Amino acid sequence: FEPRRMFPFLASAWGIFYFLLIAAPLTGLLSEVANRRLLAYVRCQPWWPRAAPLQKQLCMNFGYPESYLDNNALLDTYCYVVVLCGHHFACGILALPMLCYGWGAAGPLGQSLFLTAGLLDLALDIYDESKMIGRTFFFDRVRSFWSVPCPVEFFFVVGILH
Repeated sequence: FEPRRMFPFLASAWGIFYFLLIAAPLTGLLSEVANRRLLAYVRCQPWWPRAAPLQKQLCMNFGYPESYLDNNALLDTYCYVVVLCGHHFACGILALPMLCYGWGAAGPLGQSLFLTAGLLDLALDIYDESKMIGRTFFFDRVRSFWSVPCPVEFFFVVGILH
């Protein structure tokens, strides 16, 4: 097994750059599709009316004004966080061989999976930061795709400090 044949993008900075150039929009697309499907599922759940006030308070703690937080906004923020957690979980699974056995014992495949997991997580960060910037500073231009604006306070805490 040669990791450069299976994961040739790991061999150079340009390969990593091109990987992220493809992976970030693809990750964004898959995240949005998953979010929309999850929205439809959660909306019908009997527990959602009990969870919505908790989600509303959480959003307000992060700087969302109450006027932004209708049921659709609460569903969107809740489901998007679940999608992000699912992505982080999947990246964590890819990193397990290296985390369990160590760098050397994981071998080329475990090392390559670990590096790929990190790059996939970076791809999600690139997409998520782009989404937050659009929703915070250019909401009038992205309103047709993302229906909930992002408060500057939320952008500062999650987009910069996180």
